[in-house]
Amino acid sequence: MTTLLLILVLLTLAAVLTLAVVVAAMLRSLTRLRHEVDRGREGSIDPLGGGLPVGTPAPPFEATALDGSPYTGDRRSGELRLVAFAHPGCPPCEDLVPELIGGCADGTLPPAIVVSRGPAAEQPAGWRRATDTIDLVTERGDDVARMFDSFVTPHVFVVTAGDRIGARGVATTIEDVRQLVARATMGPSS
Repeated sequence: MTTLLLILVLLTLAAVLTLAVVVAAMLRSLTRLRHEVDRGREGSIDPLGGGLPVGTPAPPFEATALDGSPYTGDRRSGELRLVAFAHPGCPPCEDLVPELIGGCADGTLPPAIVVSRGPAAEQPAGWRRATDTIDLVTERGDDVARMFDSFVTPHVFVVTAGDRIGARGVATTIEDVRQLVARATMGPSS
């Protein structure tokens, strides 16, 4: 009987110890998640939208212009600009990009590079007609998105004249984009 009681006590202690280890791991994970959310709020409307952190150098990238020619992301280097990831078939993208085109055309937004997927013929007609207003480029696979750590759409990055990420976030309205531009131009205290 004493042996059986000793085994039960040891099993109970092992279970309590295992539970303590699991709870400690969960607390570490929650603390890490909280830190990531707080850090994300510094330059993003949606901190869970991912993307390169504010202050990170904007990565140089290569894509394809709608006419099939090579396009390099440094074309607008040295000026405030938007890099927006938007794809045909994404309803928020199809709503946002025409507004983005309008804001760039009337000068209320900085120049924009819209990075999309798929061949030129699959891009919405309104997007294709606006190539004098925005730089609409396509990427093969998700090479450019990976460079920006962008895996949601529409995802907008404001790149400063110093070629650094000034703000980033999931932007579904033109007002979201304006807020990002304001954050990037007002600095970290905004």
